[in-house]
Amino acid sequence: MYQIEKTKEITDCENIVAVMSGNFVQRGSAAICDKWARAEMAVKNGVNLVIELPSAYSCQTAEIFAKGAIEILNALNIVDGISFGVENDNKEEIIKTATVLNNETSEFKEELNKQLSLGIGYPKARQTALKAVYGIDLTDSPNNILAVEYVRQLQKLGSNIDIVPIKRKGSFHDKEGSASYIRELIKEGRDFSDFVPENVAEIVKRETDNGTMPVLDSAFSQALLYKLRTVSPKELKNIADMAEGLENRIIAEGAKQSDIETLVSAVSTKRYSNARIRRILQNVLLGITKEETAKSPSYIKVLGADKKGFAMLKEIKDKCSLPVIVKTADGKDLPELQKEIQRSSVYSLGYKNKDVSLSSQEYTMGPYILK
Repeated sequence: MYQIEKTKEITDCENIVAVMSGNFVQRGSAAICDKWARAEMAVKNGVNLVIELPSAYSCQTAEIFAKGAIEILNALNIVDGISFGVENDNKEEIIKTATVLNNETSEFKEELNKQLSLGIGYPKARQTALKAVYGIDLTDSPNNILAVEYVRQLQKLGSNIDIVPIKRKGSFHDKEGSASYIRELIKEGRDFSDFVPENVAEIVKRETDNGTMPVLDSAFSQALLYKLRTVSPKELKNIADMAEGLENRIIAEGAKQSDIETLVSAVSTKRYSNARIRRILQNVLLGITKEETAKSPSYIKVLGADKKGFAMLKEIKDKCSLPVIVKTADGKDLPELQKEIQRSSVYSLGYKNKDVSLSSQEYTMGPYILK
């Protein structure tokens, strides 16, 4: 709510569009509740239009996550500015860092390779190289990294969209009041109502009573292990974010471990962080390939809107360079959307209420509409 309200205060904007991850998210995990419930939360708290970020982008590194989100927003042809939360809200420094990374010098590449040769993971190696060569110390948190990647994508597109960095306040990651902290309270059945708007607490209660929340990663362990025990190294090499040789290690450990958590711990190393391994395993589960993440989004899928959002949709349909899907049935000729529907069906394995199938929900739910 703070992000939404601060954006309105700074920009005096007429409308807010949110590009939101679908049922699988960037931390390499299933979303704790499905995309329609989260779209409803967003619209009830000030977002006018919610658009889905497909899992081919939402489950990936900051660079690919940003690519999908920015290309979608740019394709709408009505967006003036992009607002995001950061620890460092120095706009000039964010733009400078993005420019440097889009135009890597031989000196920077040499320093980066030097750091990587020490066995350091890429994010940390890049951060160290930026500081050593340019004196830039910005990419020290996931939010700052995403901010830089948003700008890099805008620069690559030659977009005129402005950026609106907003300094985050309140809870730090994993601390009281943070998203991860609230998720843990929900999973444990404890009271979390002090940390969210009242209408969000009501939606969570409704979804919990319906048996569609919380969705836990443990629900997908057997499906993932089955895949790892029946796939070839050659097939696994094509999975998004898979590093050379890592496929053999993952297959070997997949044959030994009994759940996702122990598998992540067994495969992770100093070079390959827990977060990266989680994302790779999620890509394995969903069958997301390197080829798929390299492509640009091919459609706009609406998840929620209020009255102003629907008015915007009319303008978007006139100006947008991609097909705009409000009813899922209208996207039957879009292969990428059909893949997303299949992945939604996988997500429904996490529902406690096994009578609910997300594959059918894709056709029966429709976007959440605030009357």
